[in-house]
Amino acid sequence: MENPVTLSYDHVKAMPKKEQITQHYCIQGWSGVAKWSGVPMREILALVKPMPEARWVIFWSGKGHGAARRAGSKCRPSFVTERTVNAA
Repeated sequence: MENPVTLSYDHVKAMPKKEQITQHYCIQGWSGVAKWSGVPMREILALVKPMPEARWVIFWSGKGHGAARRAGSKCRPSFVTERTVNAA
């Protein structure tokens, strides 16, 4: 990527937010439909500017949770971080 960054939670909270209702499949084995609120992946990708040859995008949270997405899925309405679930 052209611009690797480390974002604080305050920085993420200041970024544009989007809400959507979607099914979530957790790697811990549970799933559920909820109203998720967070920063769209496209906002983070615009900030870090991945190289054209990038095949995967990997995100890590401050608590050690991670997520990997195929670079081609960057336009899907996925969130890089959840700020609220069901407005809680």
